[in-house]
Amino acid sequence: MITNDPENKKRELVITGMVEKFADISPARFRLSGKAGKLIERTIKIKPRKKYPFIIKKVVSTNKSINCSLSTMGEGQKTFYAIRVETTQMEKGRFKGKLILTTTSKLKPELEIDISGKIR
Repeated sequence: MITNDPENKKRELVITGMVEKFADISPARFRLSGKAGKLIERTIKIKPRKKYPFIIKKVVSTNKSINCSLSTMGEGQKTFYAIRVETTQMEKGRFKGKLILTTTSKLKPELEIDISGKIR
């Protein structure tokens, strides 16, 4: 940390504490990979934690070659969301993007999920 104190211009700052999960997201790291010319798809499951309930209102991708669709599964405390993700990229190479989830939570009105992929 940089300060305006002439005798202590730099100070080391350590922050510790517990981090609580807002939601259970599976898989934790999302990667699409497959052969060129083939449909490549996977599903992400998101379950809000009991302490932090929310509804996912919409999902958008930051990459035009990544399509996604949202489904709500279960009811009440057993509600979870399934997001089907597929790529329309047909050429060999790597790609990246994010899914932006708009939620009803005041604590976290948006969630971001990183997506990466490789077409062989």
